[in-house]
Amino acid sequence: MLAHILQQCILDDIRAHRIPVDFLDLFDAAKVPFYDGCMIVELLDYRPQRNKAVSQDKPERTRVVLHPNSETLWADICSLNQKHGGKWTDLDALEIESKILMATAPPLCLDPDPHLTRIANHVLRVTTPTVPNSLKRKAVALDPEDDEHEKLRRAKIMAFANPPRPKLHNPKYALLHYI
Repeated sequence: MLAHILQQCILDDIRAHRIPVDFLDLFDAAKVPFYDGCMIVELLDYRPQRNKAVSQDKPERTRVVLHPNSETLWADICSLNQKHGGKWTDLDALEIESKILMATAPPLCLDPDPHLTRIANHVLRVTTPTVPNSLKRKAVALDPEDDEHEKLRRAKIMAFANPPRPKLHNPKYALLHYI
């Protein structure tokens, strides 16, 4: 179960183009190369393609650039602090953070070009790995009779939880003339 959660976590981070924070120690121990603070990952997709009739012997390859975020930056600062004895003050940590941000931040563009933005968005869309289809059955695929039975059952439960209000009492004074 834990392995499945970790796999889901790393795949979600790859789809979001983020460096997975949970695996930073593993990447550091394996000496994974970083380029301008980013990590390049190659995905091999061995799933059979539905639209291709011919079976492929080679997997579909996709390269993704994973970018750091504030969470990975914080984890990097904490690991650097531990490597240097854990004696950094808040001011030291802020100074290191500013140096890391200056070294890894892209240059600031103050006159954006809409055409260039469209090209960058298209490249990002093409390089983003596809989200696999869910293997769960959809509710529409269920038997319609079972669905109607379920709706009736829920209506009964809701009616039980919300009983009808009693009718207002209308007093009748017909017996008063006998007094």
